[in-house]
Amino acid sequence: MQWEESQVELLWHLSPLHGYTAMDSFTDCMDALRAISADASLDPTNQFLAAERVITRYLEQAGSNIRKRRSMLSKLNSEIAAMDEVGDFWSKVREIIAQLRSS
Repeated sequence: MQWEESQVELLWHLSPLHGYTAMDSFTDCMDALRAISADASLDPTNQFLAAERVITRYLEQAGSNIRKRRSMLSKLNSEIAAMDEVGDFWSKVREIIAQLRSS
């Protein structure tokens, strides 16, 4: 199974359904990544691709502002680094972040 763009879009808008009064894109991004991580129907390649789509979508709000983009990536990286359980999926997410930071 592959995560289609519509599924990523749906995850992106989960926050209001869970009681958040305003969209918090960082929270939305992390919620989406956690949902992808927990989805047992996805093989590792599709998890990676879905995570990449979510992160790319999150970064869209930075536009062409490189400093904002790097700051957003640093915040994601710090949050993931502070997690208690870091498995293969989260290591791959950190690789995505590192690649995006260098580009």
